[in-house]
Formats: sequence, structure tokens, C-alpha cells
Amino acid sequence: MTNKDNNPLGKLAIAILIGSFVIAIAIIVNSAVQRITNGNNSSNNPEKIYENITYIKTAGSPFLGNAGAPITIIEYIDFECPICKRAYDEIIPQLKKEYINTNKVKFVFKSLPLENIHKTAYIKIEAALCAYNQGGNSAFSRYHDELFDRFSMNPALSMEDELISIAMQNGLDQTDFRNCLNNEKNKPIIQKDIVEAIAINVSGTPSWLIGKSNAEGLTDTVKLNGLHEYFVYKTIIDQLMTNDQK
Repeated sequence: MTNKDNNPLGKLAIAILIGSFVIAIAIIVNSAVQRITNGNNSSNNPEKIYENITYIKTAGSPFLGNAGAPITIIEYIDFECPICKRAYDEIIPQLKKEYINTNKVKFVFKSLPLENIHKTAYIKIEAALCAYNQGGNSAFSRYHDELFDRFSMNPALSMEDELISIAMQNGLDQTDFRNCLNNEKNKPIIQKDIVEAIAINVSGTPSWLIGKSNAEGLTDTVKLNGLHEYFVYKTIIDQLMTNDQK
């Protein structure tokens, strides 16, 4: 064992630095949420804050959780995005356990296939929405999970054949699913999601909107780009819920 390993002051210094970083991030997030509720829309914030985003609709989009939950999260996803895969593995399970399955958060999925770098992202989004057309939120959720669980698709099958195979394994009608996929039934929905994303300067995945639920969509909304530690999402959700109870 080296002298460095035996240096308690060195270990203490590292622990203090890490603790200070965690506290600083929590203060930044808390301050951002406070500025929302106080009507301050400063562009100097680390993430741009939007107030009263009533034009971001959630009706008709697949979601997890209770439709009447007080908080809504929108995630813009691309099924070929490796960071979205990490969000699926690391963040969403914790959100499910603490907020979605306890009726506190409605988790909405929006499409943002980055076709310039992910060549089959669009057809995967189409396929997931075809599952939604047949079986609603539960079918979308199963299909969504299967796509991320099979992040590296089977090279022995064509993309269409594998997408149809996933549909059949989840009890969906093969003919209806194939017709939906081939006719690009969900193209208008995907294009609408893309236009909405562009309007609020969302250009990458995953991106998140976290805000208070209303009849049409979101208000008092925080936008987060990329993937963050779980406590960032938790801090925003808890602060929004606390402010809603005042």
C-alpha cells in the first residue's frame, strides 16, 4: 500500500470536494425552479427556463403513470441514442419507483429521431408508435423497453423483420403492424413532435421538460438537455410539488 493510500487528509479533501460539488449542483437546480415560480426567465441560467408552455401538448402521446398526476415529464427520445439507452437503464427505473408508480408523475414520450446520425431511428420510432396504435400505453411501454433491451439488433434479420418480430412477441397483430409501418401511419405525429422540439430549441436526445401538469400540457416548466444525475430530476420534481402545495 502506498503513502498516498494512507493519507487520510487527502481522502478527506476529495470527500469535501465531491460534497461541495453535489451541494452546488443542488443549489443551481433549486434556484432555477425558484426563478420559474417567481416569474424570472433569465437566460443566464445553466438550462433555459420556460414559463407556461401551454403549446406543448401531451394529449395523444404515449405515457407512463397516472394521467392525472400533478407533475409531467416529457422525454424526447431516439431509440438509437446511446445516452437515451443510459437514461432507460439508470434514470427511468428510479423515476418509476419514486414518482411514476406512486401517481406523482406522468411520464410522456415524444419522438426526436436524429436521422443524420442514426439511420434507423425513424423506423424504430414508427414501430413503437404502431405498437401504441394497437395496444395503447402498455403496448408502447413494452415495445419501448424491448427496443432498448435489444439496443444492438439482430444482424441476421432485416430491420423491418426484427421490428415485426418484436411486435408479434408482444401479442400485436402482424398484418396491422406491418401495414402501419409500411404506410408510415405515424409520420404526422413524429413530424409534429420534431416541430415542437425545434420551437423550444431541443436539438438532441435525450431532452426533458419537467413541469406542473395542466389540462393541455405543461406549465412552470424546466428544460434539461442531456443526461443528468438522478438527484437533479428529483430536486426539480420535489421543488415543483412543494411549490404546488403552497
